[in-house]
Amino acid sequence: MKGMVADQVTATVQPFTGDDMSLRAYWNQGDVMTVLRAGLPACQLTLSAGAGTSVGTFAGELSFGLGQEVTAIYPKVTGNEGFLTLQNEQNYAVETDINAYDIRFGSAQLVSDEMNIQMSSLLCALKLDIILGTDDAMESINSIEVVVPDRFLSGTFPISSAYPAASLQMTNGTDRIKVNLTSTPSAGKQVTAYILTLPCDLSEVRQVKYIITTTNGVFTFCHKPAEAFLSGKMVPVILDVNRFTLVSEEPGEGEYTRTISDISEYTNLNDPVFYGMGATDPVYANSYLISEAGNYTFDATVIGNGPGGIMANGKFHTSTASITPKSAALVWQDKPGLIKKVAFSNGKIIFSTAETFTPGNALIAAYTGSDGTGEILWSWHIWMTDKPALETHINLEGHKFTFMDRNLGAVNKTIGDAGSLGLLYQWGRKDPFLNSASATEVVQPILYDIEGKVLTDRFAELWTSPDKGTIAYTLANPTHFLLAKDQETSADWYYGGGAGRVNRNFYLWGNPEGYVYRELSETLKTIYDPCPVGYRVPGNFAWSFVTYDGHFTPVPEQWSVRGSFTGGYTVIYDGTNTTFYPAQGCRSSAGGLSDAGEYGHYWMSGPFDEISPYVVCFGFANWYIHPDNECNTSTGRAVRCVKE
Repeated sequence: MKGMVADQVTATVQPFTGDDMSLRAYWNQGDVMTVLRAGLPACQLTLSAGAGTSVGTFAGELSFGLGQEVTAIYPKVTGNEGFLTLQNEQNYAVETDINAYDIRFGSAQLVSDEMNIQMSSLLCALKLDIILGTDDAMESINSIEVVVPDRFLSGTFPISSAYPAASLQMTNGTDRIKVNLTSTPSAGKQVTAYILTLPCDLSEVRQVKYIITTTNGVFTFCHKPAEAFLSGKMVPVILDVNRFTLVSEEPGEGEYTRTISDISEYTNLNDPVFYGMGATDPVYANSYLISEAGNYTFDATVIGNGPGGIMANGKFHTSTASITPKSAALVWQDKPGLIKKVAFSNGKIIFSTAETFTPGNALIAAYTGSDGTGEILWSWHIWMTDKPALETHINLEGHKFTFMDRNLGAVNKTIGDAGSLGLLYQWGRKDPFLNSASATEVVQPILYDIEGKVLTDRFAELWTSPDKGTIAYTLANPTHFLLAKDQETSADWYYGGGAGRVNRNFYLWGNPEGYVYRELSETLKTIYDPCPVGYRVPGNFAWSFVTYDGHFTPVPEQWSVRGSFTGGYTVIYDGTNTTFYPAQGCRSSAGGLSDAGEYGHYWMSGPFDEISPYVVCFGFANWYIHPDNECNTSTGRAVRCVKE
């Protein structure tokens, strides 16, 4: 048979059937294809022009005569009876870069010294539209793996000069194929990626899994496409967390799971060992105190301090301590960069601090929808400070109350520093509000989002009403401070049925008869208590020792303090040792911060007496001390937690 040298062999890559032109198939510099005809030696042709386009010019010596039908194969094979392999693990520089792994076939008749070949892919292209909805700007997608049980998606098969697609008999293969995305696209944005698989019939396949590995964990989706994986076909697959149901077990059709791949490296804040406790059961709280930079996790399906924090007669919003959130997100932080990442996986909230520990406060919430959407089901205060020392106060009756050495939310004990003031709370609520950014005057604080941007619309002051003044509303809106008028609700954010004691709820902090209960053991820590694990809001008589008779007095000689007023008092708490109580001011029941550096207000857990519609707080200024002050519940005041 006469041989010839082709002056020009043109090979055109045909698009996949169903291609929306988003996938660009082209030739690469250095590509080599094989031209076959039965009984004749195989010929190798090398790309000489057209790199980066779908129309390539190949050059090389052809051993065929005019008029003969030949088969072209890409990539090249050796001899007329060779093998081709689709690797089960591939590396894509960009999400659409399938060309280096494509297997193409075509046939043509040699009619002159020029030959035009139309090349089609033997493989199926899966177009994956991925929406993971993560809120971590640093999280990226590392790899995508497709698994079809009992089918070959990758492997080795023989080819011949007879049409190769008809002889696709696998010699070995796997039921999966994986693509590593070296471009690591952001997991927080929609990503379109492609995977080439061997053709396979899905008619008897029960499920197809898609395993997406990110820098933070793994998403596993289960979805069987309506179309078979056919040669030259593009099959669209939408992997959107908003269209799938999140489950904690093995996912079925239309479901997905999310796991954190290195969960063992996260400190479990529900582990009693973390707090030096001898208990074996998990522990829960509305505030988690951490003193080191790192990765942390806690159970987001248990609210407050768990089932033991629900009082049967308390008119609580629920009779169960369980919730079923679908996502989590940062609500606010009081310094940019405190919390760098928040994620949700199998009922757990996972968060990471900055590499360098910075004291501060943050609020993380669990949501009914994906990606921090829907309604807030619950929220948790993350308190970042050095571990507080303990101070045992002894009241006038000789009862001991072991207090933290600082206010809840305080990040230091420095007199005159705003970081010592702590956060403010409405009585009976678990969620904090920021205090003044100055210890000597009112300076408005600033809230930040996960990216460190200033939040201008997160906090709101609203008047209470029958629809807003409920426990359920405050849980769903932890940044809404509810204002109140005395004539309408006895200045209580909790609306009840209006003014008067009969419409109040004194169960919220577990001490409905606090005017009777003398010791902490007679009260209960509830699911609305804002204190960390092992602590609670103190009872009514905790500060009775600060004056000679436990009541109001403007006479300094009758105070248990050392020195004069310096933006607060140095209190002698056990006859000898002292601690400082800053005058942290308040957030008024009529709105706005006030009294920073002038007045101190500290909550206790019970009502003032059996008649009053008000509760008790420990109050002072430069001219008086009042250990059992009668206070309305809607004013934002400080909490200093006492050991349970």
